[in-house]
Amino acid sequence: MADKIRLGYFLEDSGHEEFILGLVEHIAEEAGYHRQQLSNDVRNSTGGKGRVISALQKFLQELRVGDNNPFDFLIVAIDGNCTGFLQKRTEVQELAERSKFTGNIICAIPDPHIEHWYMADPLSFKKATDLDSQPVPPKYKCEKEIYKKALIEAFAKCGVIPPLDGIEYGRNFALEMNLYDACQRCPSLGHFVDEVRTALASVLR
Repeated sequence: MADKIRLGYFLEDSGHEEFILGLVEHIAEEAGYHRQQLSNDVRNSTGGKGRVISALQKFLQELRVGDNNPFDFLIVAIDGNCTGFLQKRTEVQELAERSKFTGNIICAIPDPHIEHWYMADPLSFKKATDLDSQPVPPKYKCEKEIYKKALIEAFAKCGVIPPLDGIEYGRNFALEMNLYDACQRCPSLGHFVDEVRTALASVLR
């Protein structure tokens, strides 16, 4: 079994960072491991998709000129924006292939946006926030910020206006959610959870 699992993250923004790092921790702990075994290195968490791709490309280019890969696997997060999981993942995989990268890349594709994942298990809202409320996630829609608005409304029912629109609770949502129920409601989340479980199983043995 590896003493430390080294993870490199390329993320769109702080909303991704808060939730996805917590989610990986949750998955690892459900598999019987400790959070202390995870060594997280966030290489990018600003600038949206464009910055994710440029930061990842720079990292992969540096590996080609002789640097050793410092990570057991990379996690690359890009919002789906209703174009679908497969298309976004293919973009990342093709970039890796052009760079001749043979390491393990896991794609997190919240579709359409990360707030959809925040609310994938509405019943966990009370545990995550200590507020007596429950979000009402809209049916799958591509309207911009529709899931963010639904999340903010859940706080507003309790008279709370979170300064970061709920992002500050992202880690709590990830740690408290029932992964089985959440993945049933949100297939794009299920893809990511399954891939992380498989990757952890290959390293933690």
